[in-house]
Amino acid sequence: MSLTAMHGKDAVVKILLSRGNYSTDESDACGNSPLLEALRMGHKNIAELLILEHNASVYAKDKTGRMGIHVAAEAGQREVVKFLLESQGVDVNLLSETGLSAMHCAAKEGHTALVEMLAEQGCEVNTQDENGRTALWLACSSRRTACVKALQKLGAQDLADKNGTLPSQLMPF
Repeated sequence: MSLTAMHGKDAVVKILLSRGNYSTDESDACGNSPLLEALRMGHKNIAELLILEHNASVYAKDKTGRMGIHVAAEAGQREVVKFLLESQGVDVNLLSETGLSAMHCAAKEGHTALVEMLAEQGCEVNTQDENGRTALWLACSSRRTACVKALQKLGAQDLADKNGTLPSQLMPF
């Protein structure tokens, strides 16, 4: 079912769910539920079907402890993130088991417009994960220049991680 959701086959998802052979929160071999796969790939229509008609949890976690908002942010799925925030009431500052916010996930991949949208929605720019890394730290470590500049404009600070490494040491700005 996860594979079907990932590929956006909403008619097939509906058939599988109607036959009752699948749980909407059941994980595949990689630890991803159909909802997480739909969110990752930007299939908002399938996400809505799973959440609204089949009670899939927007708080279901993958093997790394990330939830739908983190997965969608990492994939740069701006409209899906917006749907989770506005329609499903997901907290913009929701943290994964390792302390990652959606801002961390988007910044690491260089999704600048999504980082800016998350900030507009109230996402904290300087949140540190369990290793002390901020969104700026991750953007610098991934060499995401445009994202680094946007984060700086949003008030991101040059905060050291738990090893004492500053974002500016990873990528001078």
